[in-house]
Amino acid sequence: MPDYCKNCGAKITENDQYCPDCGKQLQKTSLNFCPNCGEELEKNVKFCGSCGYQLPIKQPKIKEDSFFKKHQVPIIIIGGLLILAVIAIASLSTIAFYGTQEVQVNTIGFEIPDTFQENTLKYLHENDEGIITESKYFEDGSDFIQIDVMYSANTFVDANRVNSNLGGQRQNMFGYDGYYNELSDAYSFSFVKDNKLCTVYTSNYNLLTEVEVL
Repeated sequence: MPDYCKNCGAKITENDQYCPDCGKQLQKTSLNFCPNCGEELEKNVKFCGSCGYQLPIKQPKIKEDSFFKKHQVPIIIIGGLLILAVIAIASLSTIAFYGTQEVQVNTIGFEIPDTFQENTLKYLHENDEGIITESKYFEDGSDFIQIDVMYSANTFVDANRVNSNLGGQRQNMFGYDGYYNELSDAYSFSFVKDNKLCTVYTSNYNLLTEVEVL
């Protein structure tokens, strides 16, 4: 769009420092002269008073220090914190709906996740010359929990000695000292309560840590 000299109205180019007709030093602006006829205009008019030409409207420039630019990093941080908060709330909701159930093997009570159901076909109760073993099996899909309780009915048998003879890694779980073992198809922990040898088998280690003794 052409520009015009404020002094004489001659057409000038953007590279001109002085008017080629009158020699006046230029302070160019397309708002003070009509770009169609060169008539001098008052500020903020929308149409040329001489020829009726509709003048272009200057769009305000967005400042570089706009609110978003100044606060861009804090907004990103706040957004990230909100996402983390949503994830945390979702996790808490999952925990809130997670339940447990009490099961009993012989006289020993255990607490296990309530998603596990007992498979009564795998229930075991045997007496081998006064050594009684009772076993219950619980399953949830491909995961399982098996709990064995072994004790002596008629003669005294030191369950702690039997447990130490079974071997394994000395460890404390469920609030009891005992022996932890990693088997080919299970993880186990054995301990003694009321002179009864208790052994918990699970399909994975994390599941073993979810079992509690009552």
